[in-house]
Amino acid sequence: VFPHLEAGLDEKERGRYLFYRARLESRLNVPYALFKEMASLLAELLKENEATIVIPDLANIDPETLRVLEHYYRYFPDSEQDMVFGFATDILDEEDHHGIIWHRSGATVQYLVGSLLMYPTTQLTLLEGGGNPKQATDPFWAHQSLPNQEEEEFYSLDSMDITEVPSLVDHMVSSYHRYSYRAVIKLGSKVLERFPELEGQLKASVHGLVGSAANFYQFSHHANPPFDNFLADHFKEALKGETRPEIRSALLYRITFTYSERMGDLENALVWGEKTVEQAYKNTLPSLQYNYHLAWAHTVRADVYAHAGDLEGLSADADRSYGIFKEGVRRLEEGQHAHLNYWLTDYRLSLFNMAIHQVYIGDELNEYDYSRKWFSKMDEVMQMVERLIRFDTFHWVDYHRNKFDLRNALVAAEEGIQDAKDLKHGQIYVYRFCAADFNYRLGNAGRALELFEKVRDTRPVYVDLFEEFSMPWFIGNCYMRLGLLEKAEEIFLKELSHDPPLDYQVKLWCNLALISAERGEREVMQEKGNKAIDIAVAYGEQNVLLQVTTLAGKTASIVGDMEAAKEAYEHALSLFDPSDGTLYSAYLMDLYLGYMMVDGYREELLIKVLVSLSETLDDLESWWNIPKLVPFVETFVNSDSTHLNDDDVQSALRLFYKVLAERYDSAAVAISH
Repeated sequence: VFPHLEAGLDEKERGRYLFYRARLESRLNVPYALFKEMASLLAELLKENEATIVIPDLANIDPETLRVLEHYYRYFPDSEQDMVFGFATDILDEEDHHGIIWHRSGATVQYLVGSLLMYPTTQLTLLEGGGNPKQATDPFWAHQSLPNQEEEEFYSLDSMDITEVPSLVDHMVSSYHRYSYRAVIKLGSKVLERFPELEGQLKASVHGLVGSAANFYQFSHHANPPFDNFLADHFKEALKGETRPEIRSALLYRITFTYSERMGDLENALVWGEKTVEQAYKNTLPSLQYNYHLAWAHTVRADVYAHAGDLEGLSADADRSYGIFKEGVRRLEEGQHAHLNYWLTDYRLSLFNMAIHQVYIGDELNEYDYSRKWFSKMDEVMQMVERLIRFDTFHWVDYHRNKFDLRNALVAAEEGIQDAKDLKHGQIYVYRFCAADFNYRLGNAGRALELFEKVRDTRPVYVDLFEEFSMPWFIGNCYMRLGLLEKAEEIFLKELSHDPPLDYQVKLWCNLALISAERGEREVMQEKGNKAIDIAVAYGEQNVLLQVTTLAGKTASIVGDMEAAKEAYEHALSLFDPSDGTLYSAYLMDLYLGYMMVDGYREELLIKVLVSLSETLDDLESWWNIPKLVPFVETFVNSDSTHLNDDDVQSALRLFYKVLAERYDSAAVAISH
C-alpha cells in the first residue's frame, strides 16, 4: 500500500512481511487469506500516525489495495486512524482498445464503501459539484494514483538503454508482488514497444508479467474479445521463450482458461488443455510444486471438458485434482511449523476453489447428481479456509436456488446476513435482497416487506447491483399481498410521478387497476385499465400487450363479472401464439390459469403451464399462482390422460409438487401425488 514505508520495518516485522507477501509469479491463486496479514502490517505502520489519510478517488487504486484497506477496518474496528475516501456516484466503466478498464469499476468501489458503511463510526457525506485536480502530463497517469517509483520508471523508459531492462523487470516483479497490476501492464507494454529487439527469457518474462497482471487486474469469466485476445497473445509470446517449468505450467493454465471460460473457443481450449497436463507431468520440480501444478492442470482441463459436455472427462480430471490437493494438505498438516507454511495455505485454498467450482459446474450443466456429489464434500473442505473466504461462497444461496430449494436458500441468505454483520461486510445488501425475494416467493409477504424496506434503507447512494429493480415496486407488491391496498396505491402513484419508463408505467397502472377492482370500484378500475392499455399499445412490445389483455380478464373476475372475464381471456388467447418464444412464460401462466379459473379445466392449457414451469418460476409473482393450480393438477393426475406418461410432464409434475411443498401456505392444500 505504501511501498516506501517498507524500509521502516524492523528485522522481525520485515521477516514476517517477506513471508506473507504474495508470491504470485508462478502461483494460480490470489491469496486473499494473506490480506489479513497485510492489514496487520499496515496497522503496525500506521499505529503512530496521527495524520488523516486522504484517498481522493477510490476508482483509481488497485482492487487489492481496496481489499487491504477493507481488511484493515475489519480486523481493527477500533482503529482511530482517520481516512477519507472519495468516490463518484456515477462511475462508468470505460474500456480502451484492449478492453482494459483503467479505473476501478463501480461494483468494486461499492464493495469497499458498502463494507465501510457497516461501521458505526463511518460518516457518509454527499458532495455536490467537483473540484479541479491537478492533471499530469500523460493522459494515463493523469487518472492514476500509483507509486512514484513506477511513474518515474514509465517516463524514464524513453531514455533507457536495453541493458537496463533486466533491472526494470525486477522492479516489475516487485510491483506485481504488491498487487500494482496496472503499473506492471503499463510498464511492460512500453518496454515491449520501446525494445522490439528483446528476445529469449527476458522478453518472455515481460510478456508473462503483463498477461498475468492483466489476468488478475481484470479477472472475469465474461467475454471481452479485445481483452481476451490481449491475454492470449501475451501468454503465447511468453511461452515461446519461457524455460522455468512452474511458470510454463502457470501460463499454460491461464491460456487454457482464456480460451475456455473467456472466449468459449473449445477447439483451441482442448488443445491447450492437453498441453497443460502434458507439461505438468514433465515438470522437474520438488514434489510440492510438482503436485501443485499437476492438480491445477487437471482442474483446468476438467473445466474444458465441462464446457464440451464431456461429463466422464470432467469427473476423472476433477477427482484426480481433488485427490492430489487433499493428499498434499494431509502431508503438510503433519509437518513442523504447519501454521507458517505458505504452501499449506495455498493447497487448502486450491482445494477449496476447485471443489466449490465443481459444485457450480454441475448446476451449470444441469447435472445435479454431479453437483450434489461435490456439495457433499464441502463441509470438510470449507473448514480448511478462514471464515471470510467461506463467506464469499455466497453461503450456497445460488446452489439451493438453482434447485428451487428456496427454504434452504432462505436459511443460507439469513446466515449470510448474520455473517455480514459479524464481518462488517457490504454484501449484507445482497443477502437481504435475496432473503426478501425468497420470503416473497414462499408466501411470507410480511417478512419480505420488512427485508425489502431494509434493503431500500441500506441501498448505497450510487448505481448498484440492483439498479434495474425498483425497491418501491417490491414493497408495493408486498402491501398488496397483505391486503394493505391504500399503502400500495400510495407507493405506485408516487412511482408514476417520477415519469418512469413506459413498460414500468404499464405495470404500475395494471396494479392500480387491480387495487380498484379489489375495492369494487368498477369505473375507476376501467379507467386505470384503459390507461395501461393505451401506454402498452403505444409501447408496442408483445409481452406488455399480453400483460394488459390478461389484466382485463383478471379485473373482471375480481369484481364478479365472469362473462366479461371469459370474453377478455378468450380475446387474449386469440391474440397471442403460445409457440412464440419471445413471450414470457410467467405472463402466459397468468393468462392460462386465469382462463381456467373462469371457464374450467383445460388439459392443453395446464400442460403448457406445467412444461414451462421451471422457466416461469424465475418470476416472483408466479410463485403465488402455484396454490391456485392445485385443483387443476389434481384433475389431471386423476385422469386417464396419455400425457401423464410423457417424461417432460412427469418431470414438471415433480417440480410442481416440490415448489408447492416449499410454499408456506402449502400446508392448507391437500393433493394426492
